Amino acid sequence: MSLEEAFAKALAARPDSRVAARVRKAIRHSRANPGPARGALDTRELQNLGYRFRQLGRRWASFRLSGCSWVGPIEQLRSEWRSLREALAPDRSGEERAALLQQLALGIGPYDEGLDRPGRSYLLRVVETLPGEQATLCRLEGVRLFSPVTLLVEAIHDLAGHSLEERQALRDFLDCAQVRDGPGGPATIQQVCRALARWLQEPAQIVANR
Repeated sequence: MSLEEAFAKALAARPDSRVAARVRKAIRHSRANPGPARGALDTRELQNLGYRFRQLGRRWASFRLSGCSWVGPIEQLRSEWRSLREALAPDRSGEERAALLQQLALGIGPYDEGLDRPGRSYLLRVVETLPGEQATLCRLEGVRLFSPVTLLVEAIHDLAGHSLEERQALRDFLDCAQVRDGPGGPATIQQVCRALARWLQEPAQIVANR
């Protein structure tokens, strides 16, 4: 039973409850904003995997966005990423792979809004770490630097331990996939997750993750 179904059941049992109005408002909001690819995670296995992806995103953000300079935990995070990447195998549908990556993005933090200070500070540190022209690899073609999309891509680079060549390859792929800001607004997490799902499906593109 979903949280919305549980609320609806409770509301039916206690329609005169003093919190009934707030529950009805919450249900309306949930239906108007169903969240990222919820329908694609429609089995217990996928829901459990989604939880693990989300937790990985939270642990990565807790470690990296805090500005901690201790590098020990990153290897544990990368090991978890390698394990979870197995769930993105080609036998899963593209929507399922994208939905799991969206759970990673949810765990990291801001989803559709502009980045908060920790996210912006992290991206600035990455730019400052890469010397000279290599810093341009942080800037996805047509996407704002201080964007949840950019932060998600940088998290993937970090978790996968990408070399500069692999960073360039992914940047070129996302450019070809037309993941960019457009007339309708900024590039979305959904767009980049669908593109990343295709990228991870290609064995030639995931050398760093083997």
